[in-house]
Amino acid sequence: MPFACEFEEMDGFLQCVVRGSIRNSRELTEYAETILAKAERVGTRRILLQEKALDTSLSAFDAVVLVKNLDKLLGPGPRRRIALVHAPDNEAAIRSFETVFRNRGYRHRMFLDEEAASRWLMG
Repeated sequence: MPFACEFEEMDGFLQCVVRGSIRNSRELTEYAETILAKAERVGTRRILLQEKALDTSLSAFDAVVLVKNLDKLLGPGPRRRIALVHAPDNEAAIRSFETVFRNRGYRHRMFLDEEAASRWLMG
């Protein structure tokens, strides 16, 4: 099943609960575009992604491709602050994504705990 996003506007940020699967950089870019378009429509730069139910088989290379695509999509200007809550079994892959994003200047952090993610997001 491809990914599905369920959005909820919270106090100060947009939450996206994601289910399904993402298998390649094309699907990953489509996922990012979906989230960014919704954030733009509701007028927020703070996003909490709940990805515990998301099945992925992505690599650090997919993260590099995504960041290049995001650079084109977003252009210069203020960056969004994105917190991602993930399942513990994805820890190694998630950390490689976080490193790629941070090295390119994105405010993107990964968490196992929703409360910690929310605190960082609003900090």
